[in-house]
Amino acid sequence: MSKKKILSLGLLIVLFLLAAIIVIKNVAAPEKVQQSEKENTEVQKEPFLETDKPTAKIKLDKTVYDMFDEFETYLIMGTDSSGNENASGDSYRGSMADFILLFIINKTSDTYSCLQINRDTMTEVQLLDRKGKGEATANIQLCTAHWYGGTKEQSCENTVTAVSKLLGGLKINGYYTLSMEKIAKLNHLVGGVEVTIQDDFSKVDDTMKLGSTIVLTDEQAYTYVHDRYNVGDEANLSRMARQREYMKSLFTKVQQKTKEKSGYINTIYKGLKQDATTDMKGKTISKLTNRISKGTYLGMHTLEGQVSTGKALGDGIDHVEYRVNDQEKISVLTEIYGLQEGKEKDE
Repeated sequence: MSKKKILSLGLLIVLFLLAAIIVIKNVAAPEKVQQSEKENTEVQKEPFLETDKPTAKIKLDKTVYDMFDEFETYLIMGTDSSGNENASGDSYRGSMADFILLFIINKTSDTYSCLQINRDTMTEVQLLDRKGKGEATANIQLCTAHWYGGTKEQSCENTVTAVSKLLGGLKINGYYTLSMEKIAKLNHLVGGVEVTIQDDFSKVDDTMKLGSTIVLTDEQAYTYVHDRYNVGDEANLSRMARQREYMKSLFTKVQQKTKEKSGYINTIYKGLKQDATTDMKGKTISKLTNRISKGTYLGMHTLEGQVSTGKALGDGIDHVEYRVNDQEKISVLTEIYGLQEGKEKDE
């Protein structure tokens, strides 16, 4: 098990951008802010009542595990450009989810944490047709769940289902998806992001020298967080580390720009508003943003597993397969959700 003490600033940016208009409206209407703060204070003053009744359950390794705190869990996805997502029906082709992260809020303790999941994790995926129907499943890479269905929403929902199954039936309260291609657009909106190049990009872009600190151009930003082949060891684990580094620097840049120019965040929000797919409403985003601002961050988690290659996709080509055993899932989820073994058994 590995707990990385890295703040998931990428997710904070997503929520920050989504909440921008709400935040700006609150700044323009102090009375509403005061009322909102009063309501939030009242909520926080509610006493914590210990109870023996579980608030939720999951099942892993034939054992039911109970949760006793109140949680909300949201799935954040970044997709590649392999599909044809502007079409619909028979012409629709979903893209792969290259970036997969769970944002977990503990409403009882007023804390939050994140779980980044390897896109190559092997799990049960529902093979939906272009009408969004189908009962057949296959044990394949998690990222492919976003291939299936006939609309962006169906692809997202199918990925939500796959992540839930991977984690023993964990309830996921909502999703937010942005194409990785939009990283270039976001990079442009903030005027470039500075990073220290972590991998060897010489085969892709010889200006991105290993160990050098540079301000990424828009095209380089996309390359940095998306490319895997011909970069370093070509491992997704290395790309996941670069994604975290970029998002951390991006958030720092956004903070600086916001201090320099009030309303700056609204420019970013408007620039990306039409590019996202989500089932999260403004009210939900507002609540999440408020919890982030007032809550305590507990860290980033990952699921350690075994890397191999195989032909599970059925195309005759060897692909990376990342396998996480149930004991690793139980260990990590216990740290996040405070799991306790229940009385139920799955015989």
